[in-house]
Order: sequence, then structure tokens, then C-alpha cells
Amino acid sequence: MKIKLLVILSFYFSISFGQSEEKAVEVIKPQIFFLNAAENIFGSSRQVIPITLPPKTIKWYYTISAFRNEKDVREVSGTFNLLASLSKVLDATNVSAITLKMLGTPPGSDYCDVFLLKSNKEVKKFEDKDDVWGGHFGYIREGSRERIVSGVVDIKPNATLTQYLAFRNKGLYGVNVSLQVVAIVKQEITINGWTKEQKNKLYETTKSSLLSLGLDNIISSNEIHKLSACAVKKISSQYTSGQIDNLAKYEMQDIQMDIYKNCNTELGLKIDFDQINETLSITKSKLVGKWKDENSTFILSATGSLSIQSDDGKETSGTWELSQGLLKMKLSDANKNNEYQILKFSKNKFTYQSKDSKGDQTIYNAVKISE
Repeated sequence: MKIKLLVILSFYFSISFGQSEEKAVEVIKPQIFFLNAAENIFGSSRQVIPITLPPKTIKWYYTISAFRNEKDVREVSGTFNLLASLSKVLDATNVSAITLKMLGTPPGSDYCDVFLLKSNKEVKKFEDKDDVWGGHFGYIREGSRERIVSGVVDIKPNATLTQYLAFRNKGLYGVNVSLQVVAIVKQEITINGWTKEQKNKLYETTKSSLLSLGLDNIISSNEIHKLSACAVKKISSQYTSGQIDNLAKYEMQDIQMDIYKNCNTELGLKIDFDQINETLSITKSKLVGKWKDENSTFILSATGSLSIQSDDGKETSGTWELSQGLLKMKLSDANKNNEYQILKFSKNKFTYQSKDSKGDQTIYNAVKISE
């Protein structure tokens, strides 16, 4: 049986919290569309473009240019790139420091209106021209511009990731419009796929596992820290979190066993992991029987009952259980469990150490008298 402490670590490999950085992500590539003249019965003078922002968007931008001549607007699309501009500025500063002046302004020569609609419900009102017939459609002023020739607009996202930009031409001539949309996304900083917080969680879990196995009775707290840190460093440098998630249980156990043994050798700790593994393989049935140690004779029954006769003739009874290498005895005349860490075990003898809260760490050696 492989050592059980190795399995516990796998629960934490999918944690995804950590330090973050901002990245520019293109949501809509530069595209050109035509808005007909308002009075022209052929074609449409309005168009709505849905925008699906990526998760963790903290701010988004769109750039627009309007030209009557299609050739002019295509030249602008080929020379002014919002994604490149934002990425360059982000390399030098953070998103909160970005100003529209830093991004520049594309050229334009004709007008159109653009509205950031409040919701999907407003799309039909806009397309049906409710505003022409005495009605209105709801839009967000922050992201809307009337009679805009060209420019870059920045917007803070609301609760929904789906936004709607609505374009309107009220002029006497049709216009060609160029549009590009870029979002600033907060993403975690990772090294080999691991975030800082993931490695912190892995470290704490490893350390807790080692302590629960009683290694604090074998090595110092500083050495436990070094062993935990060494294991985390090796796991995170040799494997991505995704690779770890895709491992079968037995594969993970073999990898972790090798890492712990390598760290043990590198640090010169001289921990007998094979012996610890053997101790962890102890089952309740293996402890059932009559035992004799330095001070008493005791019987651990299969039903969980316990009887003890000390060498001075005193007798007592109670119950017992085995949990993660801990032998727990509850005496009938005591209010709490007496816990003992099993250090070594074989068929006919075992060594165990008191884990008394008052600091008693006496080591006992028990020999089996009978089944």
C-alpha cells in the first residue's frame, strides 16, 4: 500500500486563486459595415451588434470610424489597431492609469450615432425605430456617442457579459463604419500553470498531512517546513496543475512517493518512509489481541472494548479505535481519549508514543501475548 498522505494533496490541485495581471483581449476584430441614409427605403440605416465580453472583464473599449467612402474606412481599419495600442500601453502601465489620449484617435470624416443599449429588450425598440414614432429606447450614456466621426470609447462592464452596440445614421448619405472591440481581462499570474495561491494551499496541505502522521515526533518543525516546501517546488516545477488533474490515483501516488523520498535525501532528514507506510497500513484487525508493554497488560477486542491491568494490579476498562495511525483509548474513568502515535508495527509487536496534551511523549513497546 502506498503512503496515504500522498492522496490528500490531490484535492487541492484545482484551486484557482492567486495574483493577477491585466491582458488586452480582442472581442470583435476590425470589421466594416454600411449604414444606409435615413431617408433611403432600400437597406437599413440602423444596425445592432451583440458583444460577448470574456469572463473577468474589468473594462472594455471600442473604436469607431465613419466615412462615406469605403476605401477610406478600409485604410483606417488596416492602420489603426486598438488591440495593439492597448497591449502596448498595458506593458508600460496598469489599466487604471490608461487614458484615451494614450491610445490615439483614428481618422474619420462622416457622422453616425452609436448607443450602448441597456438590455436585449431595447434592441427591438431600436430596430423598430420607436424613437421616430414618439417612443424611445433605453441606452447607457457612458458608452454612447451621438454624431461621432471617430474615436475610442472606454466602458466599465455591468453585471452581464452580453452587451449591445446600436448604430444609427440620420444623415442624407450612407456611411461606412469601422468597428473594433477590445476587453481588458484580469487573469492570474502562473508559473508552469500554478498560481502563487495554489502553491501556498499545496504547502499548507502538505505540512498538515505530515503533522497528522506524527512526523513532528521524528523531525523538527523547521525540517517539516523544508520538506513541505521541497515537495511543492518539485511538483509545481515538474508538472502543470492540469497534468496533475489528469493523473490516475495510482500514478499520483508513485510520483509523490518519489518526490518525498528525493526531498528526504536532499535535505538529509533520514525519514524512513517505508516504515511510515507500513504503519499507515495497520488495520484495526491487526491490533486485536492481548498485549504486554513496560507497565501493563491490555486487551484490544474486535468489538472495540478495552481492558487494562497495570503491573501494580490496578484494573480499568474502556473503548479503543484506530484512526490514521493513532491508537485512541477512552477509559471509563476518564473524560477524554488518550492518544498514541504508532511509530513501528509488526505482527507480534508495535511501538507507540503518547501524544498527551500536557507534553507527555513517553514511548512504549508492546509485545503480543495471544490473539
